[in-house]
Amino acid sequence: FGLKIALGRYITFVDPDDYLDNDAIETLYELIIKYDSDIACYRMRVYKNEEINNNLLEDINIKLYKGKEIIRNQVLFGKFLHSSCNKLYSRNLFDGINDRFNEDIKYAEDALFNICIMSKAKKLVDSNVQKYNYFINKESTVNNINIKRLDILKAQRIMVDFLNIEYGEYVEEIKK
Repeated sequence: FGLKIALGRYITFVDPDDYLDNDAIETLYELIIKYDSDIACYRMRVYKNEEINNNLLEDINIKLYKGKEIIRNQVLFGKFLHSSCNKLYSRNLFDGINDRFNEDIKYAEDALFNICIMSKAKKLVDSNVQKYNYFINKESTVNNINIKRLDILKAQRIMVDFLNIEYGEYVEEIKK
């Protein structure tokens, strides 16, 4: 619903049980401006049982991806994470996209969303700084085995069909 009424030039997402560092949006915005990019992304600090569950990074690394190499790096390496919460998107990427998030898919919907949005991006800037604080919730869909988890298969089927049409040169990598 928020995407339908959003008026700003940029869009980001935050899950209700997570939080951003005070300078998180500023960091992403500066990356978009400096690199004239459509999408900026960074890494997440992951907390499990209220304790940090991943390594904090010391050296800042920034890389710019252009055109089809954005999707290639996402498909082959999951380079930019599947989450929509660690990114700032230019609003114009959403023009002409009707279903934005597929409401029939409750698990892996953001992976599908990102493939569609990233395919429209001309440039994506990626930083390894960690400004998003992600909390693993024992009660969340991600951590419970139930029928909703099968949605990942639906999402993958849609992604494969889309990518085969738009990025046929990566067909073998896509299948893997």
